[in-house]
Amino acid sequence: IHGGIACARLGQRREALSLLIQARDLFLSQGNAVWTAHADLQRAELLMQQGQVAAALELLREVVSVYQLRGLVLNQAYGQILMARIYLENGWPEQALSILTATEDALGDIRPPWLIQWVQTLYGLVYEALGDRERAYQAYRCAAEVIESLTVTLPVEEHRMAFVSDKAAPYEGLVFLLASQDAVEAFSWVERAKSRALLEHLTAEIKPRSGVQDPADRQRFEQLRSLRQELNGLYTRLLYGGQ
Repeated sequence: IHGGIACARLGQRREALSLLIQARDLFLSQGNAVWTAHADLQRAELLMQQGQVAAALELLREVVSVYQLRGLVLNQAYGQILMARIYLENGWPEQALSILTATEDALGDIRPPWLIQWVQTLYGLVYEALGDRERAYQAYRCAAEVIESLTVTLPVEEHRMAFVSDKAAPYEGLVFLLASQDAVEAFSWVERAKSRALLEHLTAEIKPRSGVQDPADRQRFEQLRSLRQELNGLYTRLLYGGQ
């Protein structure tokens, strides 16, 4: 599976699909339904990227069913989120809303922030497509606030891997909804989005170039890393009022 994922990230979709099918067939021969589902989940994402909507939906229904039977709630929710994305992107917002509601019901009290951000962003997009601007605003705002809390609490390398979805989407939605009604608030969300993006850029893990031996260069590297840590702390205090 990992080889298939790596190829997918490099844009080598044909090779990725081939490796994922091989992995699926191996797990299936071993009677391992869960890992078969994991491979199929990755295949479904590739099929989505290729526009093969019907095939992706069929795979996702099977995957979600396997996860549901085995009580793998987070895996089930992720599969349902992908299904909701397909419905929304193909002009079926009502079906997407139904899937999102079912996802929240399945999650119950399990509310991991990284997953809630995805769910709320999709809620915003769905409600916007349905013409419910107030609910779209509330969902986008919730997603943006979750993103900001994770930005300052998770290690950079962790949240970059976990946040597969576009983190700009809720900010863009908020600005679009507010532009004609409240320009001041719209501008404030633009500034918050810019601050978040800048923070992520500046707090990215810094590694010295290989072979750097000069003491002065290493000292400058350590000073830069220290300054970026201070900036991260300053941004946290500004955003949360010193909490």
